[in-house]
Amino acid sequence: MAITAYAKDTQPLHPEACYPLAAWCKAAGVSKTRIHEAKLLGVPLPTFTVGKRVYIQGADGIEWLRTLSAKLAELEVGGEQ
Repeated sequence: MAITAYAKDTQPLHPEACYPLAAWCKAAGVSKTRIHEAKLLGVPLPTFTVGKRVYIQGADGIEWLRTLSAKLAELEVGGEQ
């Protein structure tokens, strides 16, 4: 399933909420492409599966965004030298 995220669709993320992956992506403004790229950088999105459905805990998603942001900033600084 393709997930496309747009900045205009973002919403507040609640740490205590449990989101289906597609709903979290839409709320966070994160595409599946970005999730895949992050995994290649060593920052996998912490999800869990129930049957065929994939979920993410709000607090885990928020922490992942912070970790990915730091990793991307680190790569930017490293690339400028």
